[in-house]
Amino acid sequence: MKTRIIAFISMCFSLQGLAVPFISTDPVSLGMGTAGTAGGKLSSGPFYNPAILSFGATDRDDFIFSLQFGAIVADQDETYKTITDLTDDDQVEEFENDLDTIETESSNLDSLITSLVSDAAALNAGNDYDDTPIATAQSFQTSAANLANSVNTTNTALTSLDSKSTIVLNSFEELDKNQVNAMLGLGLSTLFPSKKISVGISINTRAFLSGKLFVTSEDLDLLRSYLAGTRAYTDQVALASDASSTLSTSLDCRASAPNSCSSAQATTVTADRATLNSEGNSLANFNYGGSSTAAEDGDTILFQNGQLTNAATDPQLTSRLRAIGVGIGEFGITLSRSFKIQGDEYHIGVTPKYQMISIFDYTYNLESSEDFEFEDVQDTEESYAAINVDVGAMRSFGFNDEFVLGLTIRDLVPNEFESKENFKVRMDPAVRAGAAYLKSWYRLALDLDVTRNQPAGNESRTQYLAVGGEVDFGDIFHLRAGYRTNLAQSGENQVSLGLGFTPFFDLSVLTNPANLRRELGVAMRFGFGF
Repeated sequence: MKTRIIAFISMCFSLQGLAVPFISTDPVSLGMGTAGTAGGKLSSGPFYNPAILSFGATDRDDFIFSLQFGAIVADQDETYKTITDLTDDDQVEEFENDLDTIETESSNLDSLITSLVSDAAALNAGNDYDDTPIATAQSFQTSAANLANSVNTTNTALTSLDSKSTIVLNSFEELDKNQVNAMLGLGLSTLFPSKKISVGISINTRAFLSGKLFVTSEDLDLLRSYLAGTRAYTDQVALASDASSTLSTSLDCRASAPNSCSSAQATTVTADRATLNSEGNSLANFNYGGSSTAAEDGDTILFQNGQLTNAATDPQLTSRLRAIGVGIGEFGITLSRSFKIQGDEYHIGVTPKYQMISIFDYTYNLESSEDFEFEDVQDTEESYAAINVDVGAMRSFGFNDEFVLGLTIRDLVPNEFESKENFKVRMDPAVRAGAAYLKSWYRLALDLDVTRNQPAGNESRTQYLAVGGEVDFGDIFHLRAGYRTNLAQSGENQVSLGLGFTPFFDLSVLTNPANLRRELGVAMRFGFGF
């Protein structure tokens, strides 16, 4: 049982999942709440809106190199808190220790009861106990005292176990419903911006892992019946212990020689000895669980003939973890230029790209005797290659072209891929619209996912609304802030902060304002240009 509880906790740490959102680890847009479709900068172009390359080009920019990476981890259900409450407060460790104590004491109890019943039968059955060796009576009293101490130890462990079992069981039930979301990203780009035709070469990787721990009702019922069965067994032991203590008291007349037992005392000893024999037999024949006992005892035989069965010490769990991993690697060439259409200037960008998709579909049964090995996950990999394209458009207007509208479509060509276990992963077009207000020393931006993005696995859909802004100091130092919310799922709100030094460095962080532990994202960019 102890090893299975450890398995539960270890697998809970492995739970991760994430819907495929319209988001990259670009720190500029992340610092503005992930708003970058119309308000992003040149470094954002290959990853957000390819039209930015021509829209943001100036006479000062001929070459820009960027390396960016980041991660976002979301724990909206506070799975981490549930696990740490169990581990940091030593709930699971103490739960396991209590189980160890009960298992150890059950062996002691069985041995002591067997010995006491045998000793009781050996006591002189006559009315005159003068022939009963004093040492025999004293030995019985010592064994009875040891049994009482063992029962007290077991009851203490059971009391502790009862108080913790509710916490542990409730936590396991809660973990069955929880998700922990994670995203990793790495991007590298080389840009050649120009007012006429801008060119960019980029490598972009994204990694998503969607998983769910299925804690079955059978496993939870088994754990509950195990606790109830242990309590019932200990109650039966307590009856035998009480009988042995009563007989021990009755034997005082002989154990405290040279006094002899009177006829009345001898009669009491005989009756108490019969009671102990009866309770000892009941304990020796104690059964719990299976078809031979009450329905509420569960289907698994936990005690048979007064002994813990293998099903109790090594239960056959049916819970399992299924993890779906999706890795997407892209090599793209971005082309962007401006067009005059009826006197108005538009910026159009396109990024044809070669995609390499890897899907992992791994199921781990908690009953497995083998340790988790990463090679087992690799064995489930299915690899695909595809050609796709991102497109984008921007237009500015106003007296000084300070208002900007943007639209971008990622993965214009829909594709569907399948894992070895027939799990389908779709990459549908993701459409995002944006608006921005740009001035010489500050900018404001707003983005909205036009489409609801489907999950890669078991998690919820995403449709983000993001707002943010940036303040420039001499066009060298930048401060950013933003806010993002998921319109498709309540309670998923984030704020972000960022800073940058053009063109060398950008850093942004994103978190849930209500609870910092529920979501955290970090993105960094290093670059240079001339």
